[in-house]
Amino acid sequence: MIIATEGEQGRQTLLLNNVAWCPDFLCNLISFRLLRRQGIWWENREDPTSLRQWDGSIIATLSEQHGQWVVENTTEPAAAFHVRMNRSKRRSQRTTAIIWHKRLGHPGPAAIEHLVQQSEGVKIIGITTVQCDACGISKSKRQIRRAPRLNDEGPGERIAIDFHEYEAGSFTKERSQMLITCRYSRYVWDFYFKDNRPARSIICLLGLFVQFMKKQFNIIVKVIEADNEIVTVKQEVERWCTSMSIRIEPSAPDTQAQNGGAERSGGVIKEKARAIRLDANLP
Repeated sequence: MIIATEGEQGRQTLLLNNVAWCPDFLCNLISFRLLRRQGIWWENREDPTSLRQWDGSIIATLSEQHGQWVVENTTEPAAAFHVRMNRSKRRSQRTTAIIWHKRLGHPGPAAIEHLVQQSEGVKIIGITTVQCDACGISKSKRQIRRAPRLNDEGPGERIAIDFHEYEAGSFTKERSQMLITCRYSRYVWDFYFKDNRPARSIICLLGLFVQFMKKQFNIIVKVIEADNEIVTVKQEVERWCTSMSIRIEPSAPDTQAQNGGAERSGGVIKEKARAIRLDANLP
């Protein structure tokens, strides 16, 4: 490819080898990195900016146009680049609703239903209701993994614990409650806290429960299912369980469904207590 440049000796030519020349393009690019391999460097400390050889001689003077440095300016009339428009009517595109759903960037079902009336040359084959798996995953607000937990242990070996706050001004001065539910038999034990439920109080009650199960029924607690309070806030409890060879299985963050058994048992007790209190006209 030969291009005309302005050098020290006036107008001269610059030969470029192994290039991809697109004559229909308004602008073709020259790689400065490849020019530098041939010993040509860019001199921008002087005005005008130029391309020089290794001996300092100018081989091309650059001109700035529209914020770009131009080696050869081949200005053509605007008519030369005018694109002739085809005014013939395009043939209607017949395709399925799922294809148009993906073409338009996964819009809602209403947009697909009105596409035929609001656009020209669009025909949808089949029903316009789109069932898109990508939309179902990307637009979901909350995902809950409802796979059941494995329960290979016997009675009392896998338990779930949950905490429930009491209303202020409790008659018995108790502030919160800990429910321990056996995953095998669904039996529930209840324990109460009169303090702010620090880690040492939880460890004390869990120690009493583990000792009770061992002495009375010869049952060793192996797994404790709990929410993230023990893992993130009360880490001393987690370390105590590890020292007792008890495995902690926390639920996913903001996912109460995984600890649903203990959560529901506490809710049932609260509802029954509230109903008994209202029926007895107690405050």
